[in-house]
Amino acid sequence: MTIQDYLDRVGPQLASLSSRDRALVLADLRDQLLEVSSDGGDAAVGRMLAELGEPEDLAARYVEALRDTDRRHGDVLGVPYDLRPAGGAGPGLWNAAEISAL
Repeated sequence: MTIQDYLDRVGPQLASLSSRDRALVLADLRDQLLEVSSDGGDAAVGRMLAELGEPEDLAARYVEALRDTDRRHGDVLGVPYDLRPAGGAGPGLWNAAEISAL
């Protein structure tokens, strides 16, 4: 199976993701596979595809991982933010006192 064949089978299985997430997943996967190809050729790509498993299974793992990602908190350029409700009353605010290692 070629890299493009694999990506062509993964893509449709990501339909439940946003177009942005779908594009990011496919671009990242393509980049990784092309890097393996340039380093080790077709045999290395074949080994990597075997390790990744069936395209449909890999896509399902991506969908599951991204579905569980709560994007209302995280960090931007190392600065944490939290927009999740605090005690059910509006967005939470970042409190520097709660960060033990600044």
